[in-house]
Amino acid sequence: DSLFNSTGEYREYVGTVANLLRPVRVALVWTDAPGSTVGASWVNDLNLTVTVGGNTYRGNVFSGALSTTGGLADLNDNSELVVLPTGLSGTIRVRVS
Repeated sequence: DSLFNSTGEYREYVGTVANLLRPVRVALVWTDAPGSTVGASWVNDLNLTVTVGGNTYRGNVFSGALSTTGGLADLNDNSELVVLPTGLSGTIRVRVS
């Protein structure tokens, strides 16, 4: 169920922030087959998006130690991280595409 078979597929996970006194950290890490020695070094490019409180955060888009809205999807890494501040509440959506 967790394998992607074609471009454009995604998985979405929905939950709630469990502890308002702690920051929220969401990480996506994957292994990939070696890519071409010319051009893109990755075969697969996954992207992490986290939505909470009406704001959307992309993996590896930071302002200081915390994630910030806006920015572009990370095209260069096989690990992506979103770090949100303490005090967030409500529904959190994590999307891997």
